[in-house]
Amino acid sequence: MTDEITKDEALKYFKDVQFACLSTMNGDQPKVRPMTLIYRDGKLWFGTGQESSVTKEIKANGKIELCKMLDVKHEIGSLRATGTAALVEDEEIANNLWKCCPFFADYWKTRDNAELQLIEIQIEEIKLTKPGEFTSHTIKIDD
Repeated sequence: MTDEITKDEALKYFKDVQFACLSTMNGDQPKVRPMTLIYRDGKLWFGTGQESSVTKEIKANGKIELCKMLDVKHEIGSLRATGTAALVEDEEIANNLWKCCPFFADYWKTRDNAELQLIEIQIEEIKLTKPGEFTSHTIKIDD
């Protein structure tokens, strides 16, 4: 049996909608905040306000790290992913994500006037500590 973890095995820990902490840079200071992370059609998305500090920080420096806790049958693990964030303006994608993420409607109330800024995450590397394990696995993402 091998210790190697595949990209597909690591990605199975992402749910349709979940909480994750997103880290961006404000100058030389990292900024971390809990946000709603959406995994849809093989892509990772966050949503924020068009004028938010997150949007401004990504415009200045697109490098990010996200972290989510894993809890499987009361065993804890973690998934950290590094990569880049892109600000996306696409009404079709925004409408689809709006439908699958109740938080958007709770926060912005209606899609018509929402100043929703989509953030697409491109993962370059995942560090996975599987629930119940103490060893971290590094998975390079090539695409």
